Amino acid sequence: MIHPSYSELFEVINGNDEDGEKIISSRYSICVANAKRARQLIKGATPLVEVKCNKPLSIAVEEIYQGKVQVLSADALAQRLAEQEAAAAAEAEAEEVAPETEETADVQEEEAEGENTEA
Repeated sequence: MIHPSYSELFEVINGNDEDGEKIISSRYSICVANAKRARQLIKGATPLVEVKCNKPLSIAVEEIYQGKVQVLSADALAQRLAEQEAAAAAEAEAEEVAPETEETADVQEEEAEGENTEA
């Protein structure tokens, strides 16, 4: 028997709450999630757990089982990406505003000094 079993992975990913929205509803979805993480590991991502076997797929399954990797539904993924884009846009806007404010303060100080020396 494979450990962890599909039913154990379903419980970890979807939670034990039966009333909640199911993120994963089929074995195929679990296989796709594991395969995506295994590809990341093959490309050089750092494993988040230590296992006896060094095969990427085994590591990916164990990471998901231990809750080190979170599997998101399509809606949750879209929402998280939108939040990240909004945060990045707000950060970029803040960077644009901050230098202008500092420059304006420097110019005002220079003008004030110039007025004081003329008198």
